Amino acid sequence: MIDDELKRLGDIVQATFGLPITITRTDGETIEASGIFSTELMENGQVEGMVEQVTVISVDARLTLNRGDRIGDKWRVDRKLKEDGYLVTWNLYEQ
Repeated sequence: MIDDELKRLGDIVQATFGLPITITRTDGETIEASGIFSTELMENGQVEGMVEQVTVISVDARLTLNRGDRIGDKWRVDRKLKEDGYLVTWNLYEQ
């Protein structure tokens, strides 16, 4: 019962805050979905204590993304950063 309510809440978050996006997979398949774009500060692995600003997208956990998938004409998926069971956050880079 609680899982159904949490799933519904996750759907509401996507519907409320998500933007429509087009995902083009590396094999050419195109998917319409919604995602939440944001920027985060992440530690740069080269130097301790240095951070860089990265663009990320959070999408429904049921949506599988892979490295190299394109988001619109501007972004390419890099790697999964975190997952909370409802949303998955992926690092993006400009193509």
